[in-house]
Amino acid sequence: MLHEQTESESMSDKLSEAESVSGKKIFFGVLGGCLTAFFIVGLIIFGIIWWATPRVKEEIEKNKPKIEEWTKKLEKQAREAEEKKAREQIDNTQAPADDTPPETNQLIPIE
Repeated sequence: MLHEQTESESMSDKLSEAESVSGKKIFFGVLGGCLTAFFIVGLIIFGIIWWATPRVKEEIEKNKPKIEEWTKKLEKQAREAEEKKAREQIDNTQAPADDTPPETNQLIPIE
């Protein structure tokens, strides 16, 4: 009987040890898979950036005159908007104050 108990205990110890080793293998397998996927995605992103960089630079050089033209137009519009705002402020300060009450026919009587 004693011999059977020690055998069953040693079997349970071996099973728990096998489960822990199996768990470790699974953990490292999942970790390795995630790192591999991360590495592959990184290579793909790097490749896209490597491929696209010269094309973007080429487009910038090709469209540089247009960009400069748009920049000048925007600066001109900004100056015109500032001048218009300044003129409106000057007009508002020069206009006489209107202290007349609102028209009474627009008021609704309260019953």
